[in-house]
Amino acid sequence: MVTDANRLPPPEEEITNTATAVEELLKYRFKNAKLLEEALTHSSCPNLITNYQRLAFVGDAVLGLAISSYFFKTYPDVDCGKLTDLRSANVSTEKLARVAVRHGLYKYLRRDSAILDEKVKEFVITVQQEEEMEFYGGMIKAPKVLADIVESVMGAVYLDCGFDVNAVLQKGWKTS
Repeated sequence: MVTDANRLPPPEEEITNTATAVEELLKYRFKNAKLLEEALTHSSCPNLITNYQRLAFVGDAVLGLAISSYFFKTYPDVDCGKLTDLRSANVSTEKLARVAVRHGLYKYLRRDSAILDEKVKEFVITVQQEEEMEFYGGMIKAPKVLADIVESVMGAVYLDCGFDVNAVLQKGWKTS
């Protein structure tokens, strides 16, 4: 059963309220609010020139570097193959989608797609029903849009902090 807590907000929600809520989640205040607005805008939104895709591209690379750096420093005796496996497990679509659900980031995505809403709702409900978070792989396929918004928000933080990877590590969410 879908409850009010599981519903996605309407696409016309004010971006100001959304930005404030996301900044509170991150414990980070954007210098350039337009970056966060772009990071939370899906390509299905009509009449908008920008969307999160370019920021997700940057965020994907930044998250990979940040996670790689973290594991490299934290596990000095672990070989390259195992470090690669650790990184892959922590930046996978499944893992990042779960981060978006756990922190409620999915609620702030601006979009105009009933199909997208339904896929996200189904995944959110499934994750909420699981007794414990799984490391990799779940009962249903994670919608890529959920991983994309984590990547795009982290890309926005990276750009807003003047291309500082350490800021992503400090301001980003834990993936486990």
